[in-house]
Amino acid sequence: MVSEDIHRIVETAATMAAQKAIDKYCECPPCRLSPEAMSEMQHFMGMVKDIGGNSYSNGIETMRSSNKFIARYIKLCERVGNSILALAVAGIFGIVWLVVGKGCQSWVKDTFIK
Repeated sequence: MVSEDIHRIVETAATMAAQKAIDKYCECPPCRLSPEAMSEMQHFMGMVKDIGGNSYSNGIETMRSSNKFIARYIKLCERVGNSILALAVAGIFGIVWLVVGKGCQSWVKDTFIK
């Protein structure tokens, strides 16, 4: 009976200490979030839990893999865009070269070959 009382007292003290630490953390969090941001953290964590199917860890991993996919997609879009731009610039230079070449041929024919 005495050991049960001691065990109950230790559990109660541990619970109270944990609650006091949590209350102290919430009063002055180390990340210094504004009150508006602190209220949104609950919403954000709920969203992470929903994404992970009631698991924060799975939600975080899903978000990480989604971010990796988006980063790869953005890099691919940049490469495709740069390729299209290079093709357009090469086409413009090719057209200019063709026009200048035809003009020079015409000038040479008119000036020197009569």
